[in-house]
Amino acid sequence: MEEVAEDNLNELIQRCMLQVTERNDFGRVRACRMNAIMRELALSISEREDFYSVRGPTDTSSANDARRLSVHRCGSNMHFDRRTMLHLRSFIYFDTTIFPMKLSFKLLRVLDLQGTLLESVPDGVFTLFNLYYLGLRKTRIRKIPKSIKRLINLQTLDLAYTKIKSLPDGIAELKKLRHLFVHTIGDQTHKSFSEFSGFPAPRGIWDLKDLQTLQGVEAGGKMVRKLKQMTQLRSFRIMKVRAIHCGDLSAAITEMTQLHRLDIVAAEEKESLNIQSISLEVPPKWVGSLNNLTWLRLCWSALKEDPLPSICKLPNLVFLLLVRAYDGPRLVFQEGWFPKLKDLRLVDMDHLQQLEIEKVALPKLRQLNLVRCGTLMAVPQGIWYLQKLEMLYLEEMPQEFVGTLRSRNHGKDGLLKRHQSEGLDDHTKIPPIPLAITHVFQKDGRWYGESLKDADLSQYEEEYIAALREEMDWKEDR
Repeated sequence: MEEVAEDNLNELIQRCMLQVTERNDFGRVRACRMNAIMRELALSISEREDFYSVRGPTDTSSANDARRLSVHRCGSNMHFDRRTMLHLRSFIYFDTTIFPMKLSFKLLRVLDLQGTLLESVPDGVFTLFNLYYLGLRKTRIRKIPKSIKRLINLQTLDLAYTKIKSLPDGIAELKKLRHLFVHTIGDQTHKSFSEFSGFPAPRGIWDLKDLQTLQGVEAGGKMVRKLKQMTQLRSFRIMKVRAIHCGDLSAAITEMTQLHRLDIVAAEEKESLNIQSISLEVPPKWVGSLNNLTWLRLCWSALKEDPLPSICKLPNLVFLLLVRAYDGPRLVFQEGWFPKLKDLRLVDMDHLQQLEIEKVALPKLRQLNLVRCGTLMAVPQGIWYLQKLEMLYLEEMPQEFVGTLRSRNHGKDGLLKRHQSEGLDDHTKIPPIPLAITHVFQKDGRWYGESLKDADLSQYEEEYIAALREEMDWKEDR
């Protein structure tokens, strides 16, 4: 089903009806735009055919027969006509003000209320028996009632970044559910071990045979034992894992042959996870066999052995995040390693003193993030071999590191000497330096950002820093 939808989207792009504005690290489309002429034409035809209607700030009425309606920043001026809303199939509400709670949408299949100020789910939602998609991301909702079980056709339930801490057992009765998101990032700086919060597993959730995405479930004895039944999972994040869970967890993950994304988060910072009947001082061997894996977070594991050799040959890995993952002083990316990796992020690697990149390593890397690696004083050796690198993002890195990079980036002579010192004597073959080099740091309680390419220094507000971190944050595979 998802593959068919993606094929249709790509066909619209190939026909130039849509323009891609952003792709995720897996190459999939994250955001599109439509040029003004095409948009006006599409809206005109859609309204005439009663296919789709868009209402904006200047519109006060929803009165039309369109089967799909999108509302943008209309506020309380918008009048929703009960009669004309009965036939709606899709309702996307981009307003952050009042939602028409008492309206009835008997035929509705898609309801997206992302970012609204809702604090509870309107009762009428649980009478929408045809609903396929319910989007409540970034709302203020704290509770999902038991009546959620009435939505027997629901396929996607998005509760990410809400205030929900638990789900009712009725979730297990949604036999057609394919995607479930219920996680929240509590600390965007990633300095706290408990940066993510999830939810205890509702009873019977392991019986959902169509479930492909399970983001944010907490480990429990029965949940982990039953996990072996969920071999169809493609995206899986499990939290509060303890040593006692690791045998069953390891066996279950080994059987998840379609897994694209995996997060395992321990219950406590000092919890010793026993993935392979030994303490987790080396990466588990089964990680290297997950050939479909595209996204990997390895956080707070404090490995004694270099994790890179265990994962370097994953053929489809495009995103790798290491947060306090390795206690060694040196990481080397060898020739031929990580053939498809596009995004590499190293955070709080407190013991890392040397980072080396050999020729033909990381051939497709586009973004490199180095965050609070306090003992990394020298610019990564071989970084200039990264032909595809577009973004180098630095946050609270040592002054010696930043100063060296700044001085080596300014001036033609400095650039040439840099490459000659690393064995690139033919200046005609000098690869371009990244299009963007951003350094974010704190001074006297204020946040600053500077471009190391043009020496531009700006003071950033806290809201800007939060937005920047969200942009630089690991991207959700939705």
